[in-house]
Amino acid sequence: MQKQQLPTSTENQDLDELLVRGCNWVRDYLENNPEVNESDRTLCNDIIDNG
Repeated sequence: MQKQQLPTSTENQDLDELLVRGCNWVRDYLENNPEVNESDRTLCNDIIDNG
């Protein structure tokens, strides 16, 4: 069994950027689609676009 390594600083930045891009892409859908559960509407509220 191989020991799992912690992500590097660069990998964390890449993940953060991917989260921002994904939330920017889906934010309008989450906030406005009547079929989305109320609890899911705020999934991206803590993801801030720093770009």
